[in-house]
Amino acid sequence: MPEHLAQACSRSIRATNLITMAPKRALDQLPKAAQEFKDMILAMGGSVDATGVANACPKLRNKAAVQMKAMMGEDSKQKWVDIPHGNGGEEERYQWIADYLLDPKIVTCSGINTTSRRSQSGTKAQIVWVTLNELGGPAYMNSLADAKVAVTAMMSRPHKDNSAMAAAGIYQYKHTVFKEVSNQLKEQKVEAVAEAAMDAESYQNVCKHMANPSNPGDDATKPLKKQRKETKAIKDDPDRTPEKVAWKAHTTNKGLTQQ
Repeated sequence: MPEHLAQACSRSIRATNLITMAPKRALDQLPKAAQEFKDMILAMGGSVDATGVANACPKLRNKAAVQMKAMMGEDSKQKWVDIPHGNGGEEERYQWIADYLLDPKIVTCSGINTTSRRSQSGTKAQIVWVTLNELGGPAYMNSLADAKVAVTAMMSRPHKDNSAMAAAGIYQYKHTVFKEVSNQLKEQKVEAVAEAAMDAESYQNVCKHMANPSNPGDDATKPLKKQRKETKAIKDDPDRTPEKVAWKAHTTNKGLTQQ
């Protein structure tokens, strides 16, 4: 790196270290260190891409990366952490920093495109206790002769659900019904996610708004001015109820008709 650029890099780092708290800025504006790093890449005659980021001042590059990660959401931070060291991982990191220098908002947004396929197969067993006639009926074997053969290999017990049938010597037999199950599910999902930092108060306000089925903060519809005056007059004059006002209008109109 040329000496004058190295000195500029050193001065920029010292100036950046003096900043204790950066003021709030729009998501499309670069922080100071990141802007200086971008300007240095262009001053060296490079392009704002992975190669330009790799060849520029490593200390300012690290400063820019720290500021970039501070703007990331949790998903983006995890993706950054998962980038491997070596085997092309550094080039991917440099490209990410270059994209950030060109458009700071890019680190707060991510796209998700997933396709999942699930299949389930197996056997479902249902155990029932049935009498000989029930077993030979259409709900099960539909053959009394087959049922008589089958019960010889089944557990039996006196009829448990009906004492009269048990007293008559009728037995129930433990029958297992097997059903094959095969389910297949294909799910595709495409979504765009925008992430932004949020303080605790804003988070609570958003949660409160989403939990309210109405529109929080909306004022009730105000009555017309004339209607408000009439309502106030009725309240001030107990004898001027809606019923008495209507009756007075009725008698007045009746008198005019008679004339």
